Amino acid sequence: MAKLINPLHSLTATGTVGRIATYRNSLRGAEAHTKPAPSKSHSWQQLQRRLLYSHGCAAWNALSPAAKQSWRAIGTATQITGFNAFMQQYLDTTPLPPLTIWDGGNTSWDYGRTVWLD
Repeated sequence: MAKLINPLHSLTATGTVGRIATYRNSLRGAEAHTKPAPSKSHSWQQLQRRLLYSHGCAAWNALSPAAKQSWRAIGTATQITGFNAFMQQYLDTTPLPPLTIWDGGNTSWDYGRTVWLD
């Protein structure tokens, strides 16, 4: 972490520049450091929820234009978009799908619900 006198030719530069450097002011003065890489630790619940959300998006795209228009009318009544109204109902009423993890080919596959982990 570097201590700065006038970061980026200003007295109080804060924020991230180009996803590389982050500037902040602390009790010790202005500091610059590299932006930390996000961790890839996801819980099973997060993975299931993301899978359910992707299924909901596919279900929305499969709707007829008339059905989408009815969801838009419902959304307008509640001051949200039709997509958000549909997804709210879909996520609240659809059970979480089971996760299948790739284990090198030692088990059978369910290609519709396979989650690839890094």
